[in-house]
Amino acid sequence: MATFRYDPPAFQKDFVGNPKETEFLQAWSDLIEASFRLEIKNLREILRQEPLFFSEIDRQLDNSVPTASVPWNGFPRNIQLLANGDRAKQFQNAEIRGKTRIGFTDRTLTQQIEQPFRQQDEYLEWVPIKKGGVVVKYAFTAEAPEYWEFLAEKDRAPVIALYSQFAGRNVDWSELSWDRDVWTVRNNRPVKLYEIGDYNPYNPVNLEECAAHLTHPANTLRAEIDLAARATVQRADTSGNLVTERRRLACCSNFGDPNRNSDPQIGATVNQSVRGGISLTLANPVGLYIQRFDRSRVADKDGKAIPDWWKIIRGLDGRVLRAEFGPPDNSPLKLDDVRVGNEPLTSGGQLAELITMVIYARAENRGVLDPTILSCQNRCCVKRGSAPDRSLLDQVAIAEPCLDGWVNAFPELGQPRPLSPFERRSLGRGRVE
Repeated sequence: MATFRYDPPAFQKDFVGNPKETEFLQAWSDLIEASFRLEIKNLREILRQEPLFFSEIDRQLDNSVPTASVPWNGFPRNIQLLANGDRAKQFQNAEIRGKTRIGFTDRTLTQQIEQPFRQQDEYLEWVPIKKGGVVVKYAFTAEAPEYWEFLAEKDRAPVIALYSQFAGRNVDWSELSWDRDVWTVRNNRPVKLYEIGDYNPYNPVNLEECAAHLTHPANTLRAEIDLAARATVQRADTSGNLVTERRRLACCSNFGDPNRNSDPQIGATVNQSVRGGISLTLANPVGLYIQRFDRSRVADKDGKAIPDWWKIIRGLDGRVLRAEFGPPDNSPLKLDDVRVGNEPLTSGGQLAELITMVIYARAENRGVLDPTILSCQNRCCVKRGSAPDRSLLDQVAIAEPCLDGWVNAFPELGQPRPLSPFERRSLGRGRVE
């Protein structure tokens, strides 16, 4: 049997023809494998036995083992919940940029560097592509930033070529790279995170012009691997009953965000799959993908189907990394002529609602003992008077009290213990038990 290797997302061949192609592919596999190894190590420490999460590098799965899909909707659920039924507001809020702290301007760590990012956190992000100030199409990406940083480190040329293709113009490296050093802290010491000229995953061409890859801090391959691994741990409530409902499991465990479509769905599916001692891994190539776009929900003003407007730009059918929605070159129609359901198309968020996202996993019985069931590590609070299953939740540690005006969303997961005066002060004001 050939030695197993993790392939680039959607089997991309960005290094084909390069003299160092084999070295590149092996280095990418090693990078993914390192993430698997870290998760397996952490699970062994928590469970004190062999976990149910594994890497195929240890033992490659036979071709007869099926690949299962874990799907979810691409529009951000937390943005939808915040809009409280106001669809115009939810689509408007989905376009607002957030800011994340990347590091510092120098080794003294005194001045923070902040970068904008798209607040679209279901592992799907999009931008309107404009020509002459008019939106002519929408671009959607599901590709994680790690691969782009890795590719740029090995060879800038394919990165520049891809950006130029996506943007429809010649893109210069200076538009994609850092114009300063970026410092961070590791092991209590200042270290350079990026140097001048390194690839900047938050670059404005990606962020606003073409959506080459994901920008939200939570939308990473590392997060996907971490979530899948942690979700293999079974959890029990205070009565000893297994926690199986997806939002409750997300609240109880230490993976992901219970307010998203993706994390609770992935977590609950993985958690169910491994019950009874079944081992699980993420299928090769590890990636976050657009699985499908519901073409049946879009039409022109006369109700006629327009199935040829959705175009896969990067990736494969079922493993789409980047796609665009817009009129074909020979079409007399424009975006203004499109209807999504009964609504005129005015936002990429309307199209995101028609997108099914997916990760792929494989599982088999490897003779591993079913690990010990652990109690809840966290719980969730909800605004007093709100329905927990239809409202935003605030995840807190088991011992931590809820915010003032918030109550325990799922009491069966656990109650906060009494806090000492010191703990009350360290948590800050505005929390109640």
